[in-house]
Amino acid sequence: MKTIDSQTYPKFRENIWRFSQDNEKAYLITSDEAFEVDVNDVNVFLKIRSYCTGHNSIADISEKSGIEVKKIENIIESLSEIGITYPPIEPDDSVEVVNKKFMNLCTIWSEELKINFIGNKLMEGRLPKEALIGWLIEMYHYISDFPAAIDVAVNYAKGELKTLLIKYANEERHHNIYVLRTLHNLGIKKEEIESSTPMLSTRLVGFIMRELFQLCPSSALLMAALVEANEIEEDKLEIFNEKMKEHYSTPDHAFKPYFDHQDIDAKLGHVDLLKNNLHLLHFDSKNTRDLVVNKLHDLKHAFDLMGLEIEDYYKNMMGKYFPRQPIYFGAI
Repeated sequence: MKTIDSQTYPKFRENIWRFSQDNEKAYLITSDEAFEVDVNDVNVFLKIRSYCTGHNSIADISEKSGIEVKKIENIIESLSEIGITYPPIEPDDSVEVVNKKFMNLCTIWSEELKINFIGNKLMEGRLPKEALIGWLIEMYHYISDFPAAIDVAVNYAKGELKTLLIKYANEERHHNIYVLRTLHNLGIKKEEIESSTPMLSTRLVGFIMRELFQLCPSSALLMAALVEANEIEEDKLEIFNEKMKEHYSTPDHAFKPYFDHQDIDAKLGHVDLLKNNLHLLHFDSKNTRDLVVNKLHDLKHAFDLMGLEIEDYYKNMMGKYFPRQPIYFGAI
């Protein structure tokens, strides 16, 4: 193993940190496995992590973070021993290992999306009703656009993958009607929704999907694993409905159409498209594979950004249009 010293330039593999609700336990999660870590060690690590980009020596990191060199060396050495440092000494590029890593990565990032989901704040009543409506309107725009994005993958795919993606795109068409019905239940007119303009983050999701699918058509399967819903348990739907009634005085069963849509997608098996078709996952080069990972990561953060932008726009209206409106030449 390479000696860790002050001239080492550390960089890490993708690592996700999660804490127990009481903050007494911390977990380091990678695409291979999870480790329980002492919370005190995590607090020190997070102070140095920002500078572990491969461009700073341990001596540089010590100066920037205020953590002594020896402490940093010990941390890097411990992480190196469990395979967290990047790149690994002998990377395994076999198809089996690559596929497993992508499966695990999609699971990890999908879980991150659930943790950061704006619906969590809505369930707690921490946002105004306008944000609830705004979230559904952005879902309308995203769901409307999604089949057209998959069509891009179809245009670049061949053979069995092309056939599968055509079926996937067709199964996703016209699903925006379920969001329209939900918004109708909440008193929002169809004309209001259709004439609104999506948030920039929602448009960004569409741009990245198209970039990703053009680069690598089979990445549409990765996208499915990242965002498609599992079947939702009846009691969880009831809890959501009750919380919306409690915080926002919504009518009974107002959200049934929205969850009907998720149930349809679950029954169609979209969440398992990757798992059931791993043999179709293909990268024409290692460089393409790297670009796919990076764009998939961008996509995950674009969805996070969507929640933040919805919150920012609708939390304090102060005369902003509800919902967000396009601007045309005649208006200037």
